[in-house]
Amino acid sequence: AKDVSLNSKLFVSNDVSMDSLLMVGNDVSLNSKLFVSNDVSMDSHLMVGDDVSLNSKLFVNDDVSFNANLTVGNDVSINSKLFVSNDVSMDSHLMVGNDVSLNSKLFVSNDVSMDSHLIVGNDVSLNSKLFVNDDVSFNANLMVGNDVSLNSKLFVSNDVSMDSHLMVGDDVSLNSKLF
Repeated sequence: AKDVSLNSKLFVSNDVSMDSLLMVGNDVSLNSKLFVSNDVSMDSHLMVGDDVSLNSKLFVNDDVSFNANLTVGNDVSINSKLFVSNDVSMDSHLMVGNDVSLNSKLFVSNDVSMDSHLIVGNDVSLNSKLFVNDDVSFNANLMVGNDVSLNSKLFVSNDVSMDSHLMVGDDVSLNSKLF
């Protein structure tokens, strides 16, 4: 077998079979599809001018960068941490299967519902009214900085101490001695 040299174009009207390597020293242009029956290796960039469709999984050994939006049509699973350097917007529910830690403030613009206990490790400040539908228990002193109004009876199981006057607007009944 000897070498063949052509100094111009080669036109073949049917199939071409080669039993070894095809080496091309410059660009290759294909005007239709390219079918490869085995692995494809490229030692540099792959540039695609239009959409890319993969009919199975995509495995990437290193970082992936997207310079625009990423749209996923189904669930997304992340097997390690997710770091987001800017705001996060979610248009539906956020379900967290374990504890949530926030290292700064939490702002909620609407109602908050909790189906169990609320435990606060420090002071609680309310800038408006507090409504409680059931009993309230305080296990220490109750300090009130202004008047207290009760719209029904007051029951005290022990002594009552007042450091000033007692004003009663109606009758007073005592069931025992007055000292």
